[in-house]
Amino acid sequence: EALQRVRELARQAESSRDGGDDEGLGAIRIQRIRREIEPLIDLLVQEGHPSAGSSVSADQPLYFGRNRFVEQSLKTAMREQAESGNPGRIRDACGPMFLRMRRFFEDPRFSFLFDDYPDVAHVLATFLRDVLGIGAASDVGSILSHDMEDAHARLPFYDRQRAGATPADVIILDLSLLAAEVLENVTALIGRLVLEFLQRLGDHGGETERGSFPIVLVLEEAQNYIQQPRFSEDESIARVVFERIAREGRKYGLGLVVASQRPSELSKTVLAQCSSYIVHRLQNPEDLRYFREIVPGIYGPLLRQIPALAPQTALVLGECVAAPVLVKIREARPVTDSRDPRFYEHWTMEEPPTVPVEEVCAEWEGGGQSVEASPNTTNRGPGAEL
Repeated sequence: EALQRVRELARQAESSRDGGDDEGLGAIRIQRIRREIEPLIDLLVQEGHPSAGSSVSADQPLYFGRNRFVEQSLKTAMREQAESGNPGRIRDACGPMFLRMRRFFEDPRFSFLFDDYPDVAHVLATFLRDVLGIGAASDVGSILSHDMEDAHARLPFYDRQRAGATPADVIILDLSLLAAEVLENVTALIGRLVLEFLQRLGDHGGETERGSFPIVLVLEEAQNYIQQPRFSEDESIARVVFERIAREGRKYGLGLVVASQRPSELSKTVLAQCSSYIVHRLQNPEDLRYFREIVPGIYGPLLRQIPALAPQTALVLGECVAAPVLVKIREARPVTDSRDPRFYEHWTMEEPPTVPVEEVCAEWEGGGQSVEASPNTTNRGPGAEL
């Protein structure tokens, strides 16, 4: 009966519009429709319908396609606003937003975010197993989907887990080629997923499970994720997420390591939560001043050595050591990809180096390669690095 009344209201709205009435639905009709729909929603909740009721939230949202979002949902919202305002002004104000959203949807660099992916079983659990290095489930053959030819290579993490991935101590998510426009959102989403998983793990197993799976997130070039806002209106979803991890993560077993060459650009909230510091040479006056402000004044004489520290030398202080100490960092094994370029050696070579320009550009122009974060596994110690 409620559905019939809603249909009748819709027919009345269409007839008034066909008769030249520009008011459309109007606020009164919208309120009446909502009042009629509420009993239907309550009925769906009682029947356990998965797509309605209190189970729908920001953490458990309803899926909708991107075309429907732009072509239907936004335009419907604009139409409702136009009924109580100036339609021309609303169209002019929303025009740039539509153009920008269409650019995001059509840009191949963002296809990994907006493409339609196959519906497979336990996709969130599989992603977390892959990102956290937990390894494949013991009954992976029975719980993961296998009849998914169209999904092969589209979900690399799913393929790895389905093939029986082994546990790993260190997971590296290489986001260096990710478009800058979405880098902040992707890193924020990964950080939030890890934190909320550990929170839910504690709620699921009680006090015995809370903190039973310790993880350390390492933010390399952290100024890209948790930059201190220069203006009060600056918003950063990544900074909000990682500030929350810095404040609350320890009680759930989530630690945070912040690595940056510009500490003065980092969030003060995150740095205030740091209990230990490993400081290499700093020469920028602003960085030196900022670091002296966040470190207890008793370490003043030691901090004067920072501008003169030799390569591979660092000053370590905080809770990780009984007293401040000057240390020499050993050579990395295996050697990382961040070796210092030997400018003079290369510039003075008798023979010019061979640069594979065509191969690099062919791969660059070819496209079609997903920016999917493919973890590299090593065995150096527990943690997960962004």
